[in-house]
Amino acid sequence: MWPDYFTNNFHYYYLPYFCNRGLAVKDHSNVTKCFCPPSFYGPQCEFYSDRITVVTHLDLRNYYIQGQSTVIKVLTTFLFDDLIMDYYEFHVYPSLQTEDNYVKQKMYFLYPRTNEFIRLKTNQRSGTQLYKVRFEAFELFDTMNINPVGVWDFPIYFDNLPSFRLVKILRVEQSNTIFINNQCSDHPCGANGVCHIVINKNESYFCLCKSGYFGKHCETFDPLCSGHCSPQSICKPNYGGIITGNREPLCVCPAGVFGPTCHLRNDHCNSSPCLSNGTCYVTYEMADIQNYTCAYTSALTIANMLKRLFVSHSVQHPKPLSNQMQFLHRVCYYAISTIKH
Repeated sequence: MWPDYFTNNFHYYYLPYFCNRGLAVKDHSNVTKCFCPPSFYGPQCEFYSDRITVVTHLDLRNYYIQGQSTVIKVLTTFLFDDLIMDYYEFHVYPSLQTEDNYVKQKMYFLYPRTNEFIRLKTNQRSGTQLYKVRFEAFELFDTMNINPVGVWDFPIYFDNLPSFRLVKILRVEQSNTIFINNQCSDHPCGANGVCHIVINKNESYFCLCKSGYFGKHCETFDPLCSGHCSPQSICKPNYGGIITGNREPLCVCPAGVFGPTCHLRNDHCNSSPCLSNGTCYVTYEMADIQNYTCAYTSALTIANMLKRLFVSHSVQHPKPLSNQMQFLHRVCYYAISTIKH
């Protein structure tokens, strides 16, 4: 026989197990609903989502650093037959990375689950790759200028699998070496774009269009970009993803600026929060837009930054001592966690 407390509060005990790997909540009608993680879907999160995991990092050995505060923004897009499904952005400070000290970037994209896409994904296609991942890299300068750096294009050879991992190293070359190739010698992108050789495919090129233009050769202007993004940003039509019907433009923001239309500024480094002449870097973490990190050039500076806190507290011994001895407790605290190098 069930205990009374379990019978009377049954819904509190079954709710955590109602949704597979998801979160169960009650709506206003007292109906249980499931919030599923991206890797699951269904009324009770009972189905796996077909997805691709992307792991990458930048190889900057041949890249010339033009300034301590220069940022490389990498726009990662997941495409189906040149139709953008989804996108992800990450930022890298070349001055903070070395050949042996770099940050791996990990992201994942979900395959569409409409009947049409499921049918195309399960059909026999005799080696045709429908999906691919493209990386577009931009230099961001303090002057608010945005300079295209390079493009990489990788097809997904096993898009029929429910889960697949794409692991690539993106080698960034010096800007003046990207354009030296016969594919771009005829200026196929016209006046509204910059021709870039696809770095991992020397026989291919890609047109990085100016703000508001799109098309294979940047031949079309999208009126939706008129005033949509801030003046210093790049408006990229049809980059909003399949959820928006690929009609919502995407704004590529300059350094220190964020938001859907690049009208919000991150100026936390303007107050020079780093002590001992440390260099402040905005981390561009969308989950914590106020986050920043401090970098120091020498071990001596780091040693001087260690904050040592002494807390003294006198405790009377519970038993009387002949010499009236007191116990002195000293706590040493090193604020190492506040220092990143």
